[in-house]
Amino acid sequence: MAPPNAPITVHFSGGKIRYLNPDERSTAALIRNGLIKYKNENGLVETSPGISMERIGLEQVLKKLPNPVLLSENGSDEIENANTFILGDDRDPTDEEMKLLEKIPNISLGKESLLSSACVTLIHHHLDSNK
Repeated sequence: MAPPNAPITVHFSGGKIRYLNPDERSTAALIRNGLIKYKNENGLVETSPGISMERIGLEQVLKKLPNPVLLSENGSDEIENANTFILGDDRDPTDEEMKLLEKIPNISLGKESLLSSACVTLIHHHLDSNK
């Protein structure tokens, strides 16, 4: 959402992705290089194998996602049909973002507050054990 040409959404396709190593620096480099390539583009553009960028915001992203749920400490909905999990970061969503996110189910992964990285691990365990 940062200027000058926001918003830009980055999509990672697990089946197609190449050159992604398990460290933050290589991920950041792929995103940075993609943003440089995408600078003057519009529409959906694959900037690297398995990484695409598009100038769409949260509302359009939510419409494209299959069965999204918001992970929330106050969530109560069931995880059963969820295919897409939306996690927070170090900043709370804006009021405008919260209005969009209120439209989707909220789930909790437990009674304790968890780091996003721990949530990812628990979600992967859940998805793997329900195949």
